[in-house]
Amino acid sequence: MRDFTGAPVVLLLAHARHEHVFAAVTALQSAQGFEDHRFVAVIDGNWPETVRVIRSVAQPVVVAETHHGDDLFPRNRILKNLQVGLSIAFDVLGAPYCVVVEDDIVVSTDFLNFVASAYNLFHLDTRFRAVNGFSCLEPSSTNTPDNYTRVNYGVGWGWALPHKSYRRIKGLLLREGDNHWDSLIEPYLRTGFVITPGRSRVENIGFDGTGAHSGSLADTRLGDQMRRSKLRDGEWRSSPENLRKVAKSIQWREDAISLDSLSFLLRHSVYATGNLLNWLSATIYWVEQRGNFGIGRRLRRAEKYIKKRVLPAFASLAAARD
Repeated sequence: MRDFTGAPVVLLLAHARHEHVFAAVTALQSAQGFEDHRFVAVIDGNWPETVRVIRSVAQPVVVAETHHGDDLFPRNRILKNLQVGLSIAFDVLGAPYCVVVEDDIVVSTDFLNFVASAYNLFHLDTRFRAVNGFSCLEPSSTNTPDNYTRVNYGVGWGWALPHKSYRRIKGLLLREGDNHWDSLIEPYLRTGFVITPGRSRVENIGFDGTGAHSGSLADTRLGDQMRRSKLRDGEWRSSPENLRKVAKSIQWREDAISLDSLSFLLRHSVYATGNLLNWLSATIYWVEQRGNFGIGRRLRRAEKYIKKRVLPAFASLAAARD
């Protein structure tokens, strides 16, 4: 039997959409390097058809069913499922990093190679926070499969978290309240950088209205952009040696900043701003847990100003230098 000690984990978060699950797991099974990972599936609720589909395509080392109260919003259920999956990956299996894929994410054959290459390049860097798999950028002569850039934030729709980042966000994911997982970990991720590809390694087939947060015209546009950007199967095989850092805006959110487009001083100013946001987030939670909502409101206004004014100003500077 093969020794998987120290192997990374691919975590699938799934629900009732077994047609989407089939597409997602089939793509994972075809991804280069999948056999070098341990596969974990967390199913939200009792959905035998979803489990059957997963087992018909791949053999997870763990299949966990979660059951939550009916009063939970979908975002809270996703958060709790992510908590369970990351705990299995890191606390139980001891993974060096965990790749997270929801049941509507169809990956390219190079997705796992890209994640592994980025991890190998940056896992010793103290500012390395995560790897993102999606991009909205069209293929072009200047946006080629070897491109990647560092951004101050950008995870979701196929991403990976190293163990050292998990240690820092584990407590954040346990916070009480009506939160989505990405809003909880965003302040910490902004204290460093996330590796993101120039060409997408994933597409989201759940922007069809079947997901918890999908169906709008903006979702449809984003889904089309990801689909056009996505690498064709077999088009490229990433390695630590053939990836190339570029200064390029990912054109996703106005507060997602291309750090490599900035000077050393400005880049570290963005890190300092991220540290301030991280402190504000922790302080807001602390004071509101103690009932000091007046102070909490004032701190939230400062937090909103930084996100809506300061970070977009940095992003504009970065875009002007691209």
